[in-house]
Amino acid sequence: MEGKVVIITGSTSGIGLQTAKDLRQLGATIIVTCRDEVRGRAAVEALQSMAECTGEVHMLSLDLMCYNSILEFCREVRETFEVIDVLICNAGIMGKAFELSSDGIESHMATNLFGHYVIINNLFDHLERTSGRILLVSSGLYKGATHMPLTKQLMGEDNWDYDGRFAYAFSKLAINLYTSEMARILKRTKSNVKVVCIRPGFVRGTELGRETHWVLRKAAAPLIWLFSKSLQDGTQSLVMASTAPSESLENGGMYHDGELEPFNEMVTEENAKTLFQMLQTMENLLIKRSKLPKDALDEASKFACKFV
Repeated sequence: MEGKVVIITGSTSGIGLQTAKDLRQLGATIIVTCRDEVRGRAAVEALQSMAECTGEVHMLSLDLMCYNSILEFCREVRETFEVIDVLICNAGIMGKAFELSSDGIESHMATNLFGHYVIINNLFDHLERTSGRILLVSSGLYKGATHMPLTKQLMGEDNWDYDGRFAYAFSKLAINLYTSEMARILKRTKSNVKVVCIRPGFVRGTELGRETHWVLRKAAAPLIWLFSKSLQDGTQSLVMASTAPSESLENGGMYHDGELEPFNEMVTEENAKTLFQMLQTMENLLIKRSKLPKDALDEASKFACKFV
């Protein structure tokens, strides 16, 4: 990974930070993203303290619950770096009570996929310059999503029987659907960029359960320790997919423990196309609602229709 530039969202703790350490150990330049500057600087210090690592460490602010923050992050990346070799879409939330992002998108969808969708569109040209790869972190809990909610439900415009567990499951199903459809688009456009999703498994030491009541977290701690993987084991597939020869990766596939894993029956071409249209509709609505200056809106519109 010497000389390679890697962006990792959600890299101030858990799987994201461990993956950053693993890839920096191999020589990669790491871009840490953070909402909280204090936590971001702590992650940067942890990475810089590693012995005999040649890659640089950079920190950029990113709030996946804010469209303007995402656009500003992408603008900074384009201005600072000429290329990106690997984009790891790792940041995520789980089990939150109903909440909309600052732009009006259901929080799990906003954080776990929509924000990453915008980043991919905005930074795709940088990835294409290196025949780079996009890794999205999924979960086996996607199997809990047995239907597709409506766009207007995900944007808070229609009442629905909200369940945080379903919202998380659907956001992970949506990641799989996006990966599947994006792979078809890349094949059609003859792009050399690869896109895969990763199922790390049940990993301890992450902060995904931070929305769970502390009493439940404490009670579950012994079981979590007994049945979960270490962070080092949990990053295995992410490191493999970041470093393996491009031709060895199945475009649009899901990897678990370094092996290709089939999707369930919800991951169909029809559902994938529907999901892609939902994402495009969401961003178009955000652009219409935005109070950004005209030049920023024009730039956002250009990237929003990248794969229309």
